[in-house]
Amino acid sequence: MKESSVLKEAKNKLFLSLAEYQSLYQKLTKEFCEKKWGNLDSRKEKEEIFFFKIKKALNAEGFSFAELSKRSEEETAKEMKEVISKILQRMATKGNSSHKLQAVFSPLNFQRQFAPGGFRRSPQFELHLQNFSSLLLKFVRDSLVFHPSHVVFSNEAFGESRYPKDHEIETVILEGSQKENNSASFLKNRESVQVDRVLMGENYFLKVENNSFVSFTSHFSSIKEEEREEKSDFFCANRLPELLKKLKSEAGTREFSFAGDVNLYFFLDSKTERTLRPQVKKLLKEYNLVMIVPSGFVNKNIRPEIHEQWHKLKESFDTEVEACPDSMVVLEPYDKTFDYRRLAENGLSASQDIFFPDGNSFLSFLSCVREPFSKGFIMDHTPVRGRLVSILNGADGDGTGNSSKAFLEMVSSYTPSEEEFAKHLKAMKINVNTTCDFIKSLS
Repeated sequence: MKESSVLKEAKNKLFLSLAEYQSLYQKLTKEFCEKKWGNLDSRKEKEEIFFFKIKKALNAEGFSFAELSKRSEEETAKEMKEVISKILQRMATKGNSSHKLQAVFSPLNFQRQFAPGGFRRSPQFELHLQNFSSLLLKFVRDSLVFHPSHVVFSNEAFGESRYPKDHEIETVILEGSQKENNSASFLKNRESVQVDRVLMGENYFLKVENNSFVSFTSHFSSIKEEEREEKSDFFCANRLPELLKKLKSEAGTREFSFAGDVNLYFFLDSKTERTLRPQVKKLLKEYNLVMIVPSGFVNKNIRPEIHEQWHKLKESFDTEVEACPDSMVVLEPYDKTFDYRRLAENGLSASQDIFFPDGNSFLSFLSCVREPFSKGFIMDHTPVRGRLVSILNGADGDGTGNSSKAFLEMVSSYTPSEEEFAKHLKAMKINVNTTCDFIKSLS
């Protein structure tokens, strides 16, 4: 059903309202984190108080759980209590990492009914569902051409059912850092392959050993964009030398490779050029490594269109592009006999920049901005392909690799009216205000 201009205007108003909620969530999170929740019994009392305050506020405005969630009063009440319990427990133990206050409102099914960002009923996601397995298989197959022992990694790995069935390719999925899954895909029965999960420092790494070399992947902790330059410089000068030393030690007598989403930048960047950080340049020469990163930029302001993660939404819901360098990287041994220009176009509309240990580089650096919809793929990051290892970020919307990245299914396929939008927004506002009042009432 085609949207009318009136409905589009209503959606714009909806986005502005959600943008206002973003500011409230930040304040709520800060205040929640500053509270001392005490023992479990005390928290149980708070859970009940919180629940009844929300229910009372909604009832006073003529809203029922059944009406808002499309489930029974009892089902919604049970779910809301469970959500509140989990959130308060998280606030008690996780400090300032708590950012899921939006979950208090999810039992009311607001986004599953109205999906302001599109989600599963979007044409792009339909294309993704249709083509994903075949495109993933093509990426893996094309990568294996470069070396028979090639390993294709994924951070936030796709669920087992999402990997293409192929009699020549084996995929191993293990838990990584941040309660997500990492995966490794490689040729079956070609040689002895061992896959392990190892802890080094604060991060878990997926380690793949074969007869030729040892490969690692890990997904580093998220860093705010405005902090990445300073923290990248510190990491490259202090932590990266330690990391490479550990990887070399873990690999023993064999060569090592690393591929992952580091949430850092190993290069200096501008809109027109890209150069290695001096510390990284020195390490590439010391370890005889090639570094491969995605060219161009990623549009970080795309989340309102594909995710329900309100805490990551910006203050503006217009189409302004927030162009940021990608944080995926491949580090692998340099082979002077290999033509690295073959890797510059990896088949997913994503060119790559390649830095060599002698200080030279092969730059296909582009000023273009990549959107997360690319030939049927929906991913947070650009895939990177090396000679020996490749890396995908599997936040593809099904949520199997990282549940917080899952798109929400629509409860129904009808296009909601402006009146329904307004009604649910009113209920959302009541919830936010009640939550604010509840926090203020705590001693």
